[in-house]
Amino acid sequence: MYQIRLHPDKCPNKGSWIKKHQEGDIRDISNFQYDYHLKHGCMEKIEKYRIDVKSERCKTCGHKHTIERKKIILK
Repeated sequence: MYQIRLHPDKCPNKGSWIKKHQEGDIRDISNFQYDYHLKHGCMEKIEKYRIDVKSERCKTCGHKHTIERKKIILK
């Protein structure tokens, strides 16, 4: 995932979700969206990260429950 700063004026897609935001807004987006819009120059990368999730199954019901979510910054 990426944390980015948006520049909607530079995006060539008229119906893009980026056009609905203000100049300089900071958003978190997926790797797929970042790769798609990277060639347009409509966003500036602030940091790249991944979410590490620790979960375990409940002994009585068997469902998985998230115990801890941790943001790990990548270079």
